[in-house]
Amino acid sequence: MQPQLRGDKGIRIATINLLNFIAPPLAYYEQFNIYSASQWQQKCRWISDYLALHQPDIVGFQEVFSVAELRQLMAEAGYEYFAVIDEPQLLDAYIYHQPVTALASRYPIIELGTINISADARQQLGVSPDFEFSRQPLWVEVDIAGLGHCDCYVIHFKSKRPQLNATATGAINSDYSHGASALQRLGEASLLHGALAERYRRYGLPMLVMGDFNDALSSDLLAGLLTPMTGDLSAANPATISLQLHDSFQLYQQETGQSLAPIPTHYYGGQGRVLDYVLLSQDFAPHYSLQLACVEGYEVFDRHLLRPDYALDSHSTDHAAVMVSVQLRR
Repeated sequence: MQPQLRGDKGIRIATINLLNFIAPPLAYYEQFNIYSASQWQQKCRWISDYLALHQPDIVGFQEVFSVAELRQLMAEAGYEYFAVIDEPQLLDAYIYHQPVTALASRYPIIELGTINISADARQQLGVSPDFEFSRQPLWVEVDIAGLGHCDCYVIHFKSKRPQLNATATGAINSDYSHGASALQRLGEASLLHGALAERYRRYGLPMLVMGDFNDALSSDLLAGLLTPMTGDLSAANPATISLQLHDSFQLYQQETGQSLAPIPTHYYGGQGRVLDYVLLSQDFAPHYSLQLACVEGYEVFDRHLLRPDYALDSHSTDHAAVMVSVQLRR
């Protein structure tokens, strides 16, 4: 059964991997990866059509090369506020790599930045002193009507593609490439959770974490992000309570009493996987005594993956868009 958004639209949070959002004549990764003018217009139109149809209030984006063009597209769609803190890297001449994350919002943005990894955190995790995220996470503090100030994070973890790391002598051994990729993703997930937990202890703001996790939340590499949904999430001392992140899909099932199969957000080799998520802090959990809002809607937009119309979808994206609707607790 496909979950649906119900009732009043509430506050809608979406995440979309845009798959190489780059304006011509620039290229992504290789010299011939350049959209024609009509292909680029089609890609932008697909995004605009999705926004017009689904009306998210906050959208996290991954795989953004052309930041100025996305900012303009969002302004034309009615998103007054836009955030980005990184920039893609020029590989050669007009060829770019390392796309960035971005966020568009109908609600005011108060502050933005990224996650700073301390030397102590690296040491505690046992990673190298120069370990960094493969893509910088984006942190944005947004003033959401009814909820107040909320911490929003847009992330894009390392993919499962082999990662080739050179030694001090410049040697590269592909035998370790799959393990290197997994360890990078594990380090990113662990450092993210540690930074978010510290932020939550200090400020206690509701948290929204959206993005392409490039793995299942149930995997051993990402399992530490979530809190098991068992027992009472009461807050005896709100000032010292620890962060508890939950998959919005699971919260939706708890709120509605439904039991639903996970809906893939990406397909590879005919096999569907859930890679894109919206995680929420315990402020949205039904068993939390200080619950501020509940998840009343969950939607995976995957028509372009399952029933593509070439005229509309040929230059859309290879990921589904995920959108969550939350309602203030009455």
